[in-house]
Order: sequence, then structure tokens, then C-alpha cells
Amino acid sequence: MSPLALAVALSLLATDAGGPPTDRAPRLFVPVTHHDAGDVVRGQEVRHDFLIRNDDEWPIVITPSYRAAIRTPDPSRVLAPGESLRIPVRLSTRHYRGPSSKTVFVRVRFADQR
Repeated sequence: MSPLALAVALSLLATDAGGPPTDRAPRLFVPVTHHDAGDVVRGQEVRHDFLIRNDDEWPIVITPSYRAAIRTPDPSRVLAPGESLRIPVRLSTRHYRGPSSKTVFVRVRFADQR
């Protein structure tokens, strides 16, 4: 089996749809937005946890998206100011060959926004 080079990136989609501050997106601390798993044997599951902390004075809602082959935690989660959340990402490599890069999108909004 040939190794599979894999990188996973975390993209934050900050939305502003009304509610507490309407002139800016929520303030977050995300220490690492990219994970390079290096060479991976086809069929191996790649695992990595991304950390997000709410550095705003308002509660925020974190909603990971689902993509083919990438598993992230279930539905939205409200984070109080100063609270952190680890987003575990799991990727099955059984259908991949050669270098590959995958992105996990996370929607972030103030808790009072829709």
C-alpha cells in the first residue's frame, strides 16, 4: 500500500445576522487551524482535535459542518465567554490515494443570532 499524505484544516465561518454586536464577528482564540497527519497508510483513521475558545464577552454558538468521510461532533454548542471547546475530527482514508487535503468548516455566530 502506498502512503497517503493528509492535511486537515479548520475554517471558521463567522456570520453576522443580527443580535449582540452587529458590526463585527465573534472574537475567538483558535491556536491551531491546520493539522498535517503526514504519511498515512490507506484505510487508517486520522484523528485530531481542534480547540476553539470564546474570547468575546457574549455567548457564541459553534456549529461544525459535516463533509463526506469527515466526522465531527454532533450539533451546535453554545460557548459562554471564556469557555473552550475541543472539536474532534475523524477522517477515514480507505477511499483515498495519494496526497489529500480536507477542510472542516465551523459556523460561528453570537448566541442571539439566527
